[in-house]
Amino acid sequence: MSAQPHQLVAALDLGSTKVTALIAEATGDVRDPSVKILGLGVERSGGVRRGVVRDIEETTRAISKAMKDAQRMAGVEVGTVYCGIAGEHVSGRSSHGMVSVTGDEIRTSDVARVNDMASNISFGRDHELLHAIPQDYLIDQQGGINEPIGMTGSRLEAEVYLVTVLSSVLQNLKRSVERAGYHVQEFVLEPLAASLAVLTPDEIELGCAIIELGGGSTNVSIFHNGKIRHTASLLCAGGHVTADIVHGLQVTQHDAERLKERYGAGFEPLVPES
Repeated sequence: MSAQPHQLVAALDLGSTKVTALIAEATGDVRDPSVKILGLGVERSGGVRRGVVRDIEETTRAISKAMKDAQRMAGVEVGTVYCGIAGEHVSGRSSHGMVSVTGDEIRTSDVARVNDMASNISFGRDHELLHAIPQDYLIDQQGGINEPIGMTGSRLEAEVYLVTVLSSVLQNLKRSVERAGYHVQEFVLEPLAASLAVLTPDEIELGCAIIELGGGSTNVSIFHNGKIRHTASLLCAGGHVTADIVHGLQVTQHDAERLKERYGAGFEPLVPES
């Protein structure tokens, strides 16, 4: 076992075809964060379908195997993980909040109050809040403000993007992780996490879409003016391509997956002439 790193971060991606575990050491600071990858574990699994647990025993087994492989590679042990979540059970909506400013200038407490006001809406008995992402602030009806703290005004408004998830889905994912012997620190919207990993600040500011083609579903996120504006999950995914190969070439599921991974390409210049 190597020396214990200062700050470990462990993450789980529970996909339709595989479970991926990652262990990293967090470095840098809040304004310039970075990570050093220490360990990776990947285990094939059919326990989750489109982000929903279908077989809790199989999901628990795959989580345990992927995490053990990641810990073995990293040379460290972890007990807490961040778990990605996505699928058609996740939904997003915009919400508006407004508060009166208590002092001469806008403080952190005022921003927290207006964000809470925008987030304090009914999601129904079967949904719960996953993320409340501030998008824009208005001071005395003047919009386009990203950071209102320290500014002067009497009325503060906020536009917040609320991401909600089906409670039963969340609980079954959490139970699978806990049965494997780990504690869920937080659930994170996977398209949001992916955007932070692959998009530059300029791309997010100018506007772009990030598309994650998974095995059971395809996640789409749209960014503009530095913030996430929309997220959706589509049923068409990599598994449909594999199924088409099975029917078209009359081969097994395993061989179709190998053919797709070895020879498949969606960009014409990458397709060999043969």
